[in-house]
Amino acid sequence: LRWWAWTGGLLGLIYVFAMLLFAEKLGSGLFGALTLSGSIVTAVVLDHFGLVGFKRHTAGIGRMLGCLLMIAGAALIARF
Repeated sequence: LRWWAWTGGLLGLIYVFAMLLFAEKLGSGLFGALTLSGSIVTAVVLDHFGLVGFKRHTAGIGRMLGCLLMIAGAALIARF
């Protein structure tokens, strides 16, 4: 196993505790939007730099715009 393989379990544990602590306060829509937006941004960064064994895919303007739109969507859910 690689050193980073164990981070999945740790991050999963953190996510479950965050869900228990913050989901009710934020609302399920905002919590889901933040979770999904964070996952998409993380995936684009992992692909761009080829981290943890992923094949490199450049974070071009389309991917970056997609990330910005996800973040904007989460901001709109938070505002309204």
